[in-house]
Amino acid sequence: MQQGNQQQGNQQQGAPSGVYDSAVEMVKRFLRDCDLDPDNCLDSDDEDGAVWTCESGSAHILIMVLKDDEDPEDIPLISVVSPIVSLTDDPELVEPCLRYCMEYNRFSRVTLGMSDDESIVVRTCRTLDGLDQEEVEEMVLTVAGVADTQDNILATEYGCTMIGEE
Repeated sequence: MQQGNQQQGNQQQGAPSGVYDSAVEMVKRFLRDCDLDPDNCLDSDDEDGAVWTCESGSAHILIMVLKDDEDPEDIPLISVVSPIVSLTDDPELVEPCLRYCMEYNRFSRVTLGMSDDESIVVRTCRTLDGLDQEEVEEMVLTVAGVADTQDNILATEYGCTMIGEE
């Protein structure tokens, strides 16, 4: 794993204790175990949560620990995301590409989905309750592995452009 090219976000004073802090420490431990400096990987740390970035193979990884912000719809969770390709410009390939992603999602622990900028991302997430160190590691390594495989398939078979090769 390599540290991402990131900017240090606002450091939050007095983050909530408990499950959120425990999840943050697990992410930091994972990054240290990968010989990365969690402070250098930290992209943002604010009232919504913390986000770290790093690289694994060709995959750019975002690890987000999000807080419950008192909205009943929001729950504290960890989300691991890797943007992998930009959607093809060929209208003939868009539908087959999206169908492939939906079919992939049927039986997978991680999903292929769209981001706001029309790129396809690999994503997994779960609530923070009961999270353990092995799960954090498994989530990141699974997303990285799927990203490394699926970016090639989507580029080769569906005309997508790999992120970073635009």
